[in-house]
Amino acid sequence: MSNLKKKASEFENKFISSSLEKRLSSDAKQELAEELKTNPEYFKRLENDEDFQLFIRSKFKRKEVSPALVDSIKSKIGF
Repeated sequence: MSNLKKKASEFENKFISSSLEKRLSSDAKQELAEELKTNPEYFKRLENDEDFQLFIRSKFKRKEVSPALVDSIKSKIGF
């Protein structure tokens, strides 16, 4: 694997998913911002990932579960 592909893959694994899930620490957000400034390819990948997640959310709805099911699961795990 080329060095550039490896770096892009590391970036994707480290930031893209967690960024979209809004789980980045302040330091990681700053690092992401710096990477996006220095490498437009990263910005494009992030944008594509966001578009894909929006597509998935708009086409597939999560099924809702009944409160009784939630209570049943909680009681079984001792919550």
